[in-house]
Amino acid sequence: MYIKGVEITHQDDKLTLSVAIESKSLGHKTLWFAVPKIYEKHVCTTQMDAFLVGMLFPAMMCGEDLYLDGVVSKKLLFNVNKYVIPLLMSFSSAAKKITVTAKESNEQGFDNTGIGTGFSGGVDSFNAIHELLVKQTDPTLKINTLLFLNVGSHGGKEESAKLKYLQRYNHLKSYPEEINLDYIPIDSNLHTFHPWGHEKIHTLTGVAGVLVLQKHFSKYYYASAGFNYTQIINFSQKYRDKDVGIYCDPILLPLLSTESTEFYQEGAAYSRVDKIVDISNYEPTYRYLNVCVSGDDTHENC
Repeated sequence: MYIKGVEITHQDDKLTLSVAIESKSLGHKTLWFAVPKIYEKHVCTTQMDAFLVGMLFPAMMCGEDLYLDGVVSKKLLFNVNKYVIPLLMSFSSAAKKITVTAKESNEQGFDNTGIGTGFSGGVDSFNAIHELLVKQTDPTLKINTLLFLNVGSHGGKEESAKLKYLQRYNHLKSYPEEINLDYIPIDSNLHTFHPWGHEKIHTLTGVAGVLVLQKHFSKYYYASAGFNYTQIINFSQKYRDKDVGIYCDPILLPLLSTESTEFYQEGAAYSRVDKIVDISNYEPTYRYLNVCVSGDDTHENC
């Protein structure tokens, strides 16, 4: 599998970052991420780390070595080949051993100050915000940016997924406005390369979206999937080939860090019941909590 030709285009109020994918199994396709133009300074256009992480599992499922015709993080490239690929092979028996190479790798570090997490309105994301914004006092650890991704959680069909993504974003954006935080939406067609669905490999697609803004994020807290450490250890095998987050996020996430952006799993110290108790007295949850994962094309809490 060959990834080449990072292209930057401006249309209306959006900046789109795209690459050409050439694959024996998938044919010739385009993978893109789109960000509002006002956040252009945050977009990493010089490195292909987002595309590496986003296409890693499809390449493994196709059994095709992955080559990126550009620059990638030296740290990420080493970790992917040495640790991440064997870990994903243990997660899915259908994932094949491949080698990832790039035209160039470097140890580029960006002068970034963004500290982020995703905001979907669910229990896990609200708990992360409560822990790392409301309770946290150290400005070097405190969340200052929220992210909203369209990389699979809104469905697999590109047009209907975009509709739901926009509806949900517009429904939720009043909360970040209330607390005076940027709420950055990132649209993509990455989910069309992942036909097995969002739940199975969401950590990789989510991290890919974050790395688009690698020039902004120095730290990113990825909210856990609702299991605490004891539950992860006890039940991880039941989620093998079903949910990579429950299976191995405490191991996987740090390995996807680059020289500029560190990833943390947030919330695995708590069960979901613990999280519900934690946020039960946080007033914004009474207005914005949204735990819906139905397939309906709506933003409403089901």
